[in-house]
Amino acid sequence: MYSFDASSMIHAWDNYPPENQHFESLWKWFSSDIQDKTFVISKKFLKK
Repeated sequence: MYSFDASSMIHAWDNYPPENQHFESLWKWFSSDIQDKTFVISKKFLKK
């Protein structure tokens, strides 16, 4: 299991925007692994 903090996700969103086709596979991978609970965001940071 991998854990993200809020700043990591904001950094990724700002620097690797989902609307940029070059990063589409990155965001599909994140989405898939979040749904599978391989990637998680801790409750503490999710509230930020």
